[in-house]
Amino acid sequence: MMKAMFSQHVSPVQDVTYDIDVYAGQVSPRAILAQQMVHESVKSVFVRHGALRLRTALLAPRTKLLEQSELAVSVMDHSGTLVTLPCDLRVPFARYIARNSVVHMKRFDIGCVYRDKRILGSHPKELYECVFDIVTSTPENLVPDAEVLLSVAEIIKEFPCLASRSYYIRINHAALMKSYLTSIDISDERQTELLAILKEIRSEKDRNVQIHAFVESLQLSEHTATALCEFLDFEGPVNKLREHLIGTMKRKSWVGQTARQSFHDLEAITSHAETFEIGLPLLVNTSMVYNFPHFSGLIFQFVAANKRKRKRGGVDILAAGGRYDKLINNFRRGAEAAHPTPGAVGVSVAIEKIVAAVLEEKDDTIPCACDVFVCSAGHNPMQAERMCIARDLWKAGIKATICYDSIPLEELQEFCKQGGIQHMVVLKEQETGSVRVRSLDKEKISESRVQIKDLVDHLQGKLSTRPETTESSAPPGNKGAGTQSSNEPSSTFVPEMNVSFNTQEKMAWNTKKRYESLMVSKIKPLLTHISSKNAVEVIGVDLPGAVLRNMAANLDLESNEDVFDASVATIADKKPSIQEISRTCL
Repeated sequence: MMKAMFSQHVSPVQDVTYDIDVYAGQVSPRAILAQQMVHESVKSVFVRHGALRLRTALLAPRTKLLEQSELAVSVMDHSGTLVTLPCDLRVPFARYIARNSVVHMKRFDIGCVYRDKRILGSHPKELYECVFDIVTSTPENLVPDAEVLLSVAEIIKEFPCLASRSYYIRINHAALMKSYLTSIDISDERQTELLAILKEIRSEKDRNVQIHAFVESLQLSEHTATALCEFLDFEGPVNKLREHLIGTMKRKSWVGQTARQSFHDLEAITSHAETFEIGLPLLVNTSMVYNFPHFSGLIFQFVAANKRKRKRGGVDILAAGGRYDKLINNFRRGAEAAHPTPGAVGVSVAIEKIVAAVLEEKDDTIPCACDVFVCSAGHNPMQAERMCIARDLWKAGIKATICYDSIPLEELQEFCKQGGIQHMVVLKEQETGSVRVRSLDKEKISESRVQIKDLVDHLQGKLSTRPETTESSAPPGNKGAGTQSSNEPSSTFVPEMNVSFNTQEKMAWNTKKRYESLMVSKIKPLLTHISSKNAVEVIGVDLPGAVLRNMAANLDLESNEDVFDASVATIADKKPSIQEISRTCL
Protein backbone atom coordinates (compact mmCIF):
# COMPACT_ATOMS: atom_id res chain seq x y z
CA MET A 1 0.00 0.00 0.00
CA MET A 2 2.79 2.44 0.91
CA LYS A 3 4.59 1.64 -2.36
CA ALA A 4 1.42 2.27 -4.36
CA MET A 5 0.81 5.52 -2.51
CA PHE A 6 4.27 6.90 -3.23
CA SER A 7 4.33 5.73 -6.85
CA GLN A 8 1.42 7.95 -7.89
CA HIS A 9 2.00 10.28 -10.83
CA VAL A 10 1.11 13.97 -10.79
CA SER A 11 -0.93 15.14 -13.78
CA PRO A 12 -0.05 18.39 -15.62
CA VAL A 13 -3.25 19.97 -14.30
CA GLN A 14 -2.35 19.12 -10.69
CA ASP A 15 1.15 20.48 -11.25
CA VAL A 16 -0.22 23.84 -12.42
CA THR A 17 -3.01 24.26 -9.89
CA TYR A 18 -1.18 23.04 -6.77
CA ASP A 19 0.65 26.29 -6.00
CA ILE A 20 -1.03 28.69 -8.42
CA ASP A 21 -1.84 31.21 -5.67
CA VAL A 22 1.18 30.74 -3.39
CA TYR A 23 3.33 33.52 -4.81
CA ALA A 24 0.61 36.06 -5.50
CA GLY A 25 1.84 39.51 -4.48
CA GLN A 26 5.34 38.28 -3.55
CA VAL A 27 7.18 38.69 -6.84
CA SER A 28 7.42 42.47 -7.18
CA PRO A 29 10.83 43.92 -6.24
CA ARG A 30 9.14 46.54 -4.06
CA ALA A 31 7.35 43.86 -2.02
CA ILE A 32 10.58 41.88 -1.60
CA LEU A 33 12.50 44.98 -0.52
CA ALA A 34 9.77 45.94 1.94
CA GLN A 35 9.82 42.46 3.44
CA GLN A 36 13.61 42.54 3.73
CA MET A 37 13.57 45.97 5.37
CA VAL A 38 10.87 44.97 7.89
CA HIS A 39 12.66 41.73 8.78
CA GLU A 40 15.94 43.55 9.42
CA SER A 41 14.26 46.25 11.48
CA VAL A 42 12.39 43.75 13.66
CA LYS A 43 15.51 41.63 14.02
CA SER A 44 17.44 44.66 15.30
CA VAL A 45 14.90 45.11 18.13
CA PHE A 46 15.33 41.53 19.34
CA VAL A 47 19.12 41.62 19.01
CA ARG A 48 19.11 44.78 21.12
CA HIS A 49 17.43 42.72 23.86
CA GLY A 50 20.20 40.11 23.67
CA ALA A 51 18.20 37.46 21.80
CA LEU A 52 19.76 34.77 19.61
CA ARG A 53 18.15 33.50 16.44
CA LEU A 54 17.23 29.84 16.84
CA ARG A 55 15.59 27.65 14.22
CA THR A 56 13.79 24.53 15.39
CA ALA A 57 13.06 21.33 13.46
CA LEU A 58 10.69 21.63 10.51
CA LEU A 59 8.79 18.38 11.13
CA ALA A 60 7.41 16.90 14.33
CA PRO A 61 5.45 13.71 15.05
CA ARG A 62 1.70 14.17 14.96
CA THR A 63 1.12 13.85 18.69
CA LYS A 64 -2.17 14.22 20.53
CA LEU A 65 -1.42 17.88 21.18
CA LEU A 66 -1.10 18.60 17.45
CA GLU A 67 -4.15 16.50 16.58
CA GLN A 68 -6.29 19.09 18.39
CA SER A 69 -5.38 21.79 15.86
CA GLU A 70 -7.64 21.97 12.83
CA LEU A 71 -5.07 24.07 10.98
CA ALA A 72 -2.14 21.67 11.34
CA VAL A 73 -0.80 20.26 8.06
CA SER A 74 -0.10 16.53 8.35
CA VAL A 75 2.03 14.51 5.92
CA MET A 76 3.25 10.92 5.81
CA ASP A 77 6.76 9.61 5.22
CA HIS A 78 7.76 6.32 3.52
CA SER A 79 7.45 4.41 6.77
CA GLY A 80 3.86 5.53 7.23
CA THR A 81 4.69 7.85 10.13
CA LEU A 82 2.47 10.91 10.37
CA VAL A 83 4.35 14.16 10.88
CA THR A 84 3.21 17.78 10.86
CA LEU A 85 4.55 21.00 9.45
CA PRO A 86 4.76 23.87 11.96
CA CYS A 87 1.42 25.58 12.44
CA ASP A 88 3.22 28.13 14.59
CA LEU A 89 6.80 28.56 15.79
CA ARG A 90 5.99 28.25 19.49
CA VAL A 91 5.08 24.56 19.75
CA PRO A 92 8.36 23.37 18.15
CA PHE A 93 10.29 25.65 20.49
CA ALA A 94 8.44 24.35 23.55
CA ARG A 95 9.40 20.84 22.44
CA TYR A 96 13.00 22.00 22.05
CA ILE A 97 13.04 23.49 25.57
CA ALA A 98 11.66 20.31 27.14
CA ARG A 99 13.89 17.86 25.26
CA ASN A 100 17.10 19.86 25.78
CA SER A 101 16.48 20.91 29.40
CA VAL A 102 16.84 24.60 28.54
CA VAL A 103 16.46 26.86 31.57
CA HIS A 104 17.83 30.19 30.31
CA MET A 105 17.45 31.58 26.80
CA LYS A 106 16.29 34.57 24.79
CA ARG A 107 15.51 33.59 21.26
CA PHE A 108 13.80 35.01 18.21
CA ASP A 109 12.99 33.65 14.80
CA ILE A 110 11.33 34.72 11.60
CA GLY A 111 10.19 31.72 9.64
CA CYS A 112 7.42 30.11 7.65
CA VAL A 113 4.41 28.43 9.19
CA TYR A 114 1.78 26.39 7.38
CA ARG A 115 -1.98 26.27 7.77
CA ASP A 116 -4.28 23.71 6.19
CA LYS A 117 -6.71 25.39 3.78
CA ARG A 118 -8.90 22.25 3.63
CA ILE A 119 -8.76 22.35 -0.17
CA LEU A 120 -7.76 19.10 -1.86
CA GLY A 121 -4.78 19.27 -4.20
CA SER A 122 -3.58 22.71 -3.10
CA HIS A 123 -0.52 24.01 -1.31
CA PRO A 124 -1.10 24.79 2.38
CA LYS A 125 -1.31 28.43 3.31
CA GLU A 126 2.25 29.59 3.91
CA LEU A 127 3.08 32.76 5.80
CA TYR A 128 5.89 34.30 7.79
CA GLU A 129 5.64 34.39 11.56
CA CYS A 130 7.92 36.29 13.90
CA VAL A 131 8.44 35.10 17.47
CA PHE A 132 10.34 36.30 20.52
CA ASP A 133 10.65 34.10 23.63
CA ILE A 134 12.31 34.36 27.02
CA VAL A 135 13.01 31.19 29.04
CA THR A 136 13.85 31.41 32.75
CA SER A 137 14.53 28.82 35.42
CA THR A 138 11.39 29.71 37.40
CA PRO A 139 8.01 30.99 36.20
CA GLU A 140 7.30 33.31 39.13
CA ASN A 141 9.07 36.42 37.86
CA LEU A 142 6.92 38.48 35.47
CA VAL A 143 9.69 40.83 34.34
CA PRO A 144 10.28 38.69 31.20
CA ASP A 145 6.58 39.08 30.38
CA ALA A 146 6.95 42.85 30.56
CA GLU A 147 10.10 42.75 28.42
CA VAL A 148 8.24 40.83 25.74
CA LEU A 149 5.52 43.50 25.76
CA LEU A 150 8.20 46.19 25.53
CA SER A 151 9.82 44.55 22.50
CA VAL A 152 6.54 44.65 20.55
CA ALA A 153 5.96 48.27 21.58
CA GLU A 154 9.44 49.07 20.24
CA ILE A 155 8.60 47.37 16.95
CA ILE A 156 5.47 49.51 16.65
CA LYS A 157 7.55 52.64 17.23
CA GLU A 158 10.00 51.55 14.51
CA PHE A 159 7.32 52.06 11.86
CA PRO A 160 5.37 55.34 11.64
CA CYS A 161 2.60 53.54 9.76
CA LEU A 162 2.00 51.43 12.91
CA ALA A 163 2.66 54.15 15.48
CA SER A 164 -0.21 56.19 14.05
CA ARG A 165 -2.77 53.39 14.55
CA SER A 166 -3.27 53.83 18.32
CA TYR A 167 -2.43 50.29 19.40
CA TYR A 168 -3.19 49.19 22.94
CA ILE A 169 -2.50 45.99 24.86
CA ARG A 170 -5.24 43.61 25.95
CA ILE A 171 -4.20 41.42 28.85
CA ASN A 172 -5.86 38.55 30.66
CA HIS A 173 -4.91 35.56 32.77
CA ALA A 174 -5.57 32.01 31.65
CA ALA A 175 -6.68 30.95 35.15
CA LEU A 176 -8.87 33.97 35.87
CA MET A 177 -11.96 32.89 33.94
CA LYS A 178 -11.80 29.30 35.20
CA SER A 179 -11.65 30.42 38.81
CA TYR A 180 -14.54 32.86 38.32
CA LEU A 181 -16.77 30.37 36.49
CA THR A 182 -16.02 27.66 39.04
CA SER A 183 -16.93 30.04 41.87
CA ILE A 184 -20.47 30.31 40.48
CA ASP A 185 -20.76 26.51 40.05
CA ILE A 186 -20.45 26.25 36.27
CA SER A 187 -19.28 22.77 35.24
CA ASP A 188 -16.11 22.11 33.24
CA GLU A 189 -18.18 21.03 30.23
CA ARG A 190 -20.12 24.29 30.14
CA GLN A 191 -16.89 26.25 30.66
CA THR A 192 -15.43 24.58 27.57
CA GLU A 193 -18.58 25.53 25.67
CA LEU A 194 -18.20 29.17 26.69
CA LEU A 195 -14.53 29.23 25.68
CA ALA A 196 -15.51 27.95 22.23
CA ILE A 197 -18.00 30.81 21.87
CA LEU A 198 -15.44 33.42 22.93
CA LYS A 199 -12.76 31.99 20.66
CA GLU A 200 -14.78 32.46 17.49
CA ILE A 201 -14.14 35.65 15.50
CA ARG A 202 -17.47 37.24 14.75
CA SER A 203 -19.22 40.59 14.93
CA GLU A 204 -19.60 42.22 18.32
CA LYS A 205 -23.38 42.04 18.04
CA ASP A 206 -23.40 38.33 17.19
CA ARG A 207 -20.91 37.62 19.96
CA ASN A 208 -23.05 39.37 22.57
CA VAL A 209 -26.16 37.51 21.43
CA GLN A 210 -24.42 34.15 21.82
CA ILE A 211 -22.99 35.02 25.23
CA HIS A 212 -26.34 36.15 26.60
CA ALA A 213 -28.02 33.04 25.17
CA PHE A 214 -25.38 30.91 26.87
CA VAL A 215 -25.85 32.71 30.20
CA GLU A 216 -29.62 32.21 30.00
CA SER A 217 -29.11 28.48 29.38
CA LEU A 218 -27.21 28.21 32.67
CA GLN A 219 -30.39 29.06 34.60
CA LEU A 220 -28.54 31.19 37.13
CA SER A 221 -30.16 33.63 39.52
CA GLU A 222 -30.74 37.10 38.11
CA HIS A 223 -28.02 38.61 40.29
CA THR A 224 -25.44 35.95 39.34
CA ALA A 225 -26.34 36.11 35.64
CA THR A 226 -25.97 39.90 35.61
CA ALA A 227 -22.62 39.66 37.40
CA LEU A 228 -21.39 37.05 34.91
CA CYS A 229 -22.36 39.20 31.91
CA GLU A 230 -20.62 42.21 33.46
CA PHE A 231 -17.52 40.11 34.07
CA LEU A 232 -17.43 38.84 30.48
CA ASP A 233 -17.99 42.36 29.09
CA PHE A 234 -15.26 43.94 31.17
CA GLU A 235 -12.40 45.77 29.45
CA GLY A 236 -10.56 48.36 31.49
CA PRO A 237 -7.65 49.06 33.83
CA VAL A 238 -6.72 46.41 36.35
CA ASN A 239 -7.76 48.53 39.36
CA LYS A 240 -11.36 48.49 38.08
CA LEU A 241 -11.36 44.69 37.86
CA ARG A 242 -11.23 44.10 41.62
CA GLU A 243 -14.94 44.88 42.16
CA HIS A 244 -15.87 42.03 39.79
CA LEU A 245 -13.64 39.54 41.65
CA ILE A 246 -14.30 40.36 45.31
CA GLY A 247 -16.61 37.38 45.84
CA THR A 248 -14.32 34.97 44.03
CA MET A 249 -11.13 36.12 45.78
CA LYS A 250 -12.74 35.70 49.22
CA ARG A 251 -13.15 31.95 48.65
CA LYS A 252 -10.87 29.84 50.87
CA SER A 253 -10.56 27.00 48.36
CA TRP A 254 -8.18 26.81 45.39
CA VAL A 255 -10.68 29.01 43.52
CA GLY A 256 -10.03 32.02 45.73
CA GLN A 257 -6.28 31.40 45.79
CA THR A 258 -6.15 31.16 41.99
CA ALA A 259 -8.23 34.31 41.54
CA ARG A 260 -6.01 36.25 43.95
CA GLN A 261 -2.84 35.07 42.21
CA SER A 262 -4.26 35.91 38.78
CA PHE A 263 -5.22 39.40 39.92
CA HIS A 264 -1.79 39.87 41.51
CA ASP A 265 -0.10 38.87 38.23
CA LEU A 266 -2.18 41.38 36.28
CA GLU A 267 -1.27 44.09 38.78
CA ALA A 268 2.41 43.14 38.58
CA ILE A 269 2.57 43.20 34.78
CA THR A 270 0.87 46.61 34.76
CA SER A 271 3.45 47.91 37.23
CA HIS A 272 6.35 46.45 35.23
CA ALA A 273 4.97 48.01 32.04
CA GLU A 274 5.02 51.42 33.71
CA THR A 275 8.61 50.87 34.87
CA PHE A 276 9.68 49.95 31.33
CA GLU A 277 7.76 52.98 29.98
CA ILE A 278 6.08 50.86 27.34
CA GLY A 279 3.90 53.80 26.37
CA LEU A 280 0.82 51.82 25.26
CA PRO A 281 -2.38 51.49 27.34
CA LEU A 282 -2.84 48.15 29.14
CA LEU A 283 -6.46 47.06 29.51
CA VAL A 284 -7.70 43.86 31.10
CA ASN A 285 -10.16 42.04 28.82
CA THR A 286 -11.71 39.22 30.81
CA SER A 287 -13.30 37.49 27.80
CA MET A 288 -10.12 37.42 25.71
CA VAL A 289 -9.15 33.82 25.03
CA TYR A 290 -6.04 33.03 23.04
CA ASN A 291 -4.76 29.48 22.61
CA PHE A 292 -5.96 28.35 26.03
CA PRO A 293 -4.58 24.79 25.59
CA HIS A 294 -1.06 26.26 25.34
CA PHE A 295 -1.03 29.15 27.80
CA SER A 296 -1.21 28.87 31.57
CA GLY A 297 -0.59 32.40 32.84
CA LEU A 298 -0.63 35.88 31.41
CA ILE A 299 -1.99 36.22 27.87
CA PHE A 300 -2.02 39.36 25.77
CA GLN A 301 -2.81 40.87 22.38
CA PHE A 302 -1.70 44.09 20.68
CA VAL A 303 -4.83 45.46 19.01
CA ALA A 304 -5.98 48.59 17.21
CA ALA A 305 -9.29 49.70 15.77
CA ASN A 306 -9.77 48.59 12.19
CA LYS A 307 -12.72 50.06 10.31
CA ARG A 308 -12.44 47.49 7.53
CA LYS A 309 -12.95 44.71 10.08
CA ARG A 310 -15.72 46.35 12.05
CA LYS A 311 -18.12 43.55 11.16
CA ARG A 312 -15.67 41.01 12.58
CA GLY A 313 -15.17 42.72 15.89
CA GLY A 314 -13.57 45.95 14.84
CA VAL A 315 -9.94 45.33 15.85
CA ASP A 316 -6.74 44.41 14.09
CA ILE A 317 -4.44 42.06 16.06
CA LEU A 318 -0.76 42.72 15.39
CA ALA A 319 0.76 40.41 18.00
CA ALA A 320 -0.35 37.90 20.60
CA GLY A 321 1.30 35.69 23.17
CA GLY A 322 1.61 34.76 26.79
CA ARG A 323 3.19 32.42 29.30
CA TYR A 324 3.29 28.77 28.19
CA ASP A 325 4.87 26.79 31.03
CA LYS A 326 2.10 24.19 30.70
CA LEU A 327 2.90 23.64 27.02
CA ILE A 328 6.54 22.87 27.85
CA ASN A 329 5.46 20.37 30.48
CA ASN A 330 3.47 18.45 27.85
CA PHE A 331 6.72 17.54 26.06
CA ARG A 332 8.74 16.46 29.12
CA ARG A 333 9.49 12.74 29.31
CA GLY A 334 11.32 10.43 31.71
CA ALA A 335 14.19 12.08 33.57
CA GLU A 336 13.20 15.47 32.17
CA ALA A 337 9.98 15.43 34.20
CA ALA A 338 11.94 15.09 37.45
CA HIS A 339 13.38 18.59 37.12
CA PRO A 340 11.36 21.76 37.81
CA THR A 341 9.52 23.09 34.78
CA PRO A 342 11.22 26.21 33.40
CA GLY A 343 9.18 29.32 32.81
CA ALA A 344 8.73 30.68 29.30
CA VAL A 345 6.86 33.62 27.81
CA GLY A 346 6.67 34.56 24.17
CA VAL A 347 4.94 36.62 21.54
CA SER A 348 4.03 35.94 17.93
CA VAL A 349 4.08 38.98 15.65
CA ALA A 350 2.11 39.10 12.40
CA ILE A 351 5.10 40.36 10.47
CA GLU A 352 3.30 40.15 7.14
CA LYS A 353 0.83 42.75 8.42
CA ILE A 354 3.76 45.09 9.04
CA VAL A 355 5.04 44.50 5.50
CA ALA A 356 1.56 45.22 4.11
CA ALA A 357 1.34 48.43 6.15
CA VAL A 358 4.74 49.59 4.86
CA LEU A 359 3.70 48.84 1.27
CA GLU A 360 0.61 51.03 1.73
CA GLU A 361 2.78 54.03 2.59
CA LYS A 362 3.03 56.63 -0.17
CA ASP A 363 6.47 57.99 0.79
CA ASP A 364 9.92 56.60 0.03
CA THR A 365 10.40 54.51 3.15
CA ILE A 366 11.16 51.41 1.07
CA PRO A 367 14.78 51.38 -0.15
CA CYS A 368 15.88 50.43 -3.64
CA ALA A 369 17.86 47.29 -4.40
CA CYS A 370 20.81 49.25 -5.81
CA ASP A 371 21.97 52.83 -6.35
CA VAL A 372 23.73 52.68 -9.73
CA PHE A 373 22.74 51.04 -13.01
CA VAL A 374 25.61 50.41 -15.47
CA CYS A 375 24.60 50.21 -19.14
CA SER A 376 25.72 51.20 -22.63
CA ALA A 377 24.22 53.14 -25.52
CA GLY A 378 24.66 52.21 -29.15
CA HIS A 379 25.29 48.99 -31.01
CA ASN A 380 28.50 48.07 -29.17
CA PRO A 381 27.52 46.45 -25.85
CA MET A 382 30.98 47.27 -24.35
CA GLN A 383 30.62 44.30 -22.05
CA ALA A 384 34.18 44.26 -20.67
CA GLU A 385 34.08 48.00 -19.92
CA ARG A 386 30.77 47.69 -18.11
CA MET A 387 32.11 44.79 -16.04
CA CYS A 388 35.21 46.79 -15.05
CA ILE A 389 33.13 49.77 -13.95
CA ALA A 390 30.76 47.58 -11.93
CA ARG A 391 33.76 45.85 -10.33
CA ASP A 392 35.22 49.20 -9.21
CA LEU A 393 31.87 50.34 -7.82
CA TRP A 394 31.43 47.12 -5.86
CA LYS A 395 34.95 47.43 -4.45
CA ALA A 396 34.10 50.93 -3.24
CA GLY A 397 31.00 49.64 -1.45
CA ILE A 398 28.53 51.14 -3.91
CA LYS A 399 25.46 49.05 -4.69
CA ALA A 400 25.37 48.65 -8.45
CA THR A 401 24.02 46.33 -11.10
CA ILE A 402 24.80 45.70 -14.77
CA CYS A 403 22.36 45.68 -17.64
CA TYR A 404 22.72 42.21 -19.14
CA ASP A 405 20.37 42.65 -22.11
CA SER A 406 20.26 44.88 -25.17
CA ILE A 407 17.46 47.29 -24.25
CA PRO A 408 16.84 50.83 -25.55
CA LEU A 409 18.13 53.57 -23.24
CA GLU A 410 14.64 55.06 -22.80
CA GLU A 411 13.30 51.76 -21.48
CA LEU A 412 16.27 51.41 -19.12
CA GLN A 413 15.65 54.89 -17.79
CA GLU A 414 12.01 54.07 -17.11
CA PHE A 415 13.07 50.82 -15.44
CA CYS A 416 15.39 52.76 -13.11
CA LYS A 417 12.64 55.24 -12.27
CA GLN A 418 10.22 52.47 -11.39
CA GLY A 419 12.83 50.66 -9.31
CA GLY A 420 14.02 53.75 -7.44
CA ILE A 421 17.56 53.55 -8.89
CA GLN A 422 18.99 57.04 -8.67
CA HIS A 423 21.94 57.01 -11.06
CA MET A 424 22.67 55.54 -14.49
CA VAL A 425 26.23 55.14 -15.79
CA VAL A 426 25.99 55.16 -19.60
CA LEU A 427 28.96 54.09 -21.74
CA LYS A 428 29.28 55.19 -25.36
CA GLU A 429 31.76 53.74 -27.82
CA GLN A 430 32.84 57.14 -29.17
CA GLU A 431 33.53 58.56 -25.68
CA THR A 432 36.69 56.70 -24.68
CA GLY A 433 37.87 57.24 -21.11
CA SER A 434 34.64 58.85 -19.92
CA VAL A 435 31.04 57.96 -19.16
CA ARG A 436 27.74 59.75 -18.81
CA VAL A 437 26.22 59.83 -15.33
CA ARG A 438 22.49 60.38 -15.53
CA SER A 439 20.87 61.23 -12.17
CA LEU A 440 17.15 60.56 -11.89
CA ASP A 441 15.28 62.74 -9.43
CA LYS A 442 11.51 62.80 -9.07
CA GLU A 443 11.20 66.19 -10.72
CA LYS A 444 14.20 66.43 -13.06
CA ILE A 445 16.89 64.44 -14.84
CA SER A 446 20.46 65.74 -14.90
CA GLU A 447 23.38 64.37 -16.88
CA SER A 448 27.11 64.99 -16.58
CA ARG A 449 30.19 63.66 -18.32
CA VAL A 450 32.70 62.11 -15.92
CA GLN A 451 36.14 60.61 -16.48
CA ILE A 452 36.18 56.91 -15.61
CA LYS A 453 39.06 57.44 -13.17
CA ASP A 454 36.90 59.96 -11.26
CA LEU A 455 33.64 57.98 -11.43
CA VAL A 456 33.83 56.33 -8.00
CA ASP A 457 34.52 59.63 -6.21
CA HIS A 458 31.80 61.37 -8.21
CA LEU A 459 29.15 58.79 -7.30
CA GLN A 460 30.23 58.64 -3.67
CA GLY A 461 29.76 62.39 -3.46
CA LYS A 462 26.27 62.15 -4.95
CA LEU A 463 25.24 59.25 -2.74
CA SER A 464 26.51 60.96 0.42
CA THR A 465 24.04 63.82 -0.07
CA ARG A 466 20.94 61.78 -0.90
CA PRO A 467 17.86 62.05 1.35
CA GLU A 468 17.83 59.85 4.44
CA THR A 469 14.73 57.96 3.32
CA THR A 470 16.55 56.34 0.39
CA GLU A 471 18.86 54.30 2.59
CA SER A 472 18.60 50.57 2.16
CA SER A 473 21.25 49.33 4.54
CA ALA A 474 19.44 50.55 7.64
CA PRO A 475 15.79 50.02 8.65
CA PRO A 476 13.63 53.05 9.40
CA GLY A 477 13.30 54.28 12.89
CA ASN A 478 16.46 53.01 14.62
CA LYS A 479 18.53 56.18 14.31
CA GLY A 480 17.20 57.92 17.38
CA ALA A 481 18.84 60.50 19.55
CA GLY A 482 22.50 59.89 20.13
CA THR A 483 22.95 57.30 17.38
CA GLN A 484 24.73 57.39 14.07
CA SER A 485 22.49 58.93 11.45
CA SER A 486 23.97 57.32 8.38
CA ASN A 487 24.72 53.74 7.47
CA GLU A 488 25.27 54.12 3.75
CA PRO A 489 28.03 52.45 1.76
CA SER A 490 29.84 55.79 1.51
CA SER A 491 29.79 56.37 5.27
CA THR A 492 33.54 55.64 5.42
CA PHE A 493 34.11 58.95 3.62
CA VAL A 494 31.55 60.95 5.61
CA PRO A 495 31.94 61.66 9.33
CA GLU A 496 29.62 59.99 11.80
CA MET A 497 26.75 62.22 12.86
CA ASN A 498 25.23 61.85 16.33
CA VAL A 499 21.83 63.48 16.80
CA SER A 500 20.42 64.23 20.25
CA PHE A 501 17.76 66.53 21.69
CA ASN A 502 17.92 68.87 24.68
CA THR A 503 14.42 70.23 25.21
CA GLN A 504 12.44 71.44 28.20
CA GLU A 505 9.62 68.96 27.57
CA LYS A 506 9.94 65.33 26.51
CA MET A 507 9.30 64.95 22.79
CA ALA A 508 7.18 62.23 21.21
CA TRP A 509 9.06 59.62 19.21
CA ASN A 510 7.51 60.52 15.84
CA THR A 511 8.19 64.23 16.45
CA LYS A 512 11.84 63.46 17.13
CA LYS A 513 12.07 61.44 13.93
CA ARG A 514 10.54 64.24 11.87
CA TYR A 515 12.92 66.86 13.24
CA GLU A 516 15.88 64.50 12.95
CA SER A 517 15.11 63.89 9.28
CA LEU A 518 14.95 67.64 8.62
CA MET A 519 18.22 68.22 10.48
CA VAL A 520 20.00 65.46 8.59
CA SER A 521 18.82 66.71 5.18
CA LYS A 522 20.09 70.22 5.97
CA ILE A 523 23.43 69.25 7.49
CA LYS A 524 24.46 66.21 5.46
CA PRO A 525 25.69 68.13 2.36
CA LEU A 526 28.18 69.95 4.62
CA LEU A 527 29.69 66.77 6.05
CA THR A 528 31.82 66.06 2.98
CA HIS A 529 33.94 69.08 3.96
CA ILE A 530 34.66 67.67 7.44
CA SER A 531 37.26 65.03 8.21
CA SER A 532 35.71 61.59 8.51
CA LYS A 533 37.86 60.95 11.61
CA ASN A 534 35.78 63.38 13.67
CA ALA A 535 32.22 62.66 14.78
CA VAL A 536 29.76 65.52 14.34
CA GLU A 537 27.48 66.18 17.30
CA VAL A 538 24.09 67.68 16.40
CA ILE A 539 21.89 68.93 19.26
CA GLY A 540 18.27 69.89 18.74
CA VAL A 541 16.99 72.57 21.16
CA ASP A 542 13.73 74.47 21.60
CA LEU A 543 15.33 77.93 21.90
CA PRO A 544 14.28 81.03 19.93
CA GLY A 545 16.23 81.79 16.77
CA ALA A 546 17.52 85.08 18.20
CA VAL A 547 19.06 83.26 21.16
CA LEU A 548 20.74 80.71 18.90
CA ARG A 549 22.20 83.48 16.74
CA ASN A 550 23.45 85.20 19.91
CA MET A 551 25.09 81.95 21.02
CA ALA A 552 26.74 81.47 17.63
CA ALA A 553 28.12 85.01 17.72
CA ASN A 554 29.35 85.12 21.33
CA LEU A 555 30.37 81.61 22.38
CA ASP A 556 34.16 81.42 22.60
CA LEU A 557 35.11 77.93 21.43
CA GLU A 558 38.76 78.63 20.65
CA SER A 559 40.11 79.68 24.07
CA ASN A 560 40.45 77.73 27.31
CA GLU A 561 37.61 76.36 29.43
CA ASP A 562 37.44 79.40 31.74
CA VAL A 563 36.95 81.78 28.82
CA PHE A 564 34.28 79.45 27.39
CA ASP A 565 32.42 79.35 30.72
CA ALA A 566 32.54 83.14 30.92
CA SER A 567 31.01 83.46 27.44
CA VAL A 568 28.23 81.06 28.45
CA ALA A 569 27.48 83.14 31.55
CA THR A 570 27.36 86.31 29.47
CA ILE A 571 24.76 84.84 27.11
CA ALA A 572 22.69 83.42 29.99
CA ASP A 573 22.68 86.80 31.76
CA LYS A 574 21.16 88.44 28.69
CA LYS A 575 18.27 85.93 28.73
CA PRO A 576 17.74 84.92 32.38
CA SER A 577 14.24 83.62 31.64
CA ILE A 578 15.65 80.84 29.49
CA GLN A 579 17.21 78.31 31.84
CA GLU A 580 18.17 75.86 29.12
CA ILE A 581 21.02 78.00 27.75
CA SER A 582 23.67 76.99 30.26
CA ARG A 583 22.74 73.30 30.08
CA THR A 584 22.77 73.35 26.28
CA CYS A 585 26.17 75.04 26.10
CA LEU A 586 27.71 72.77 28.71
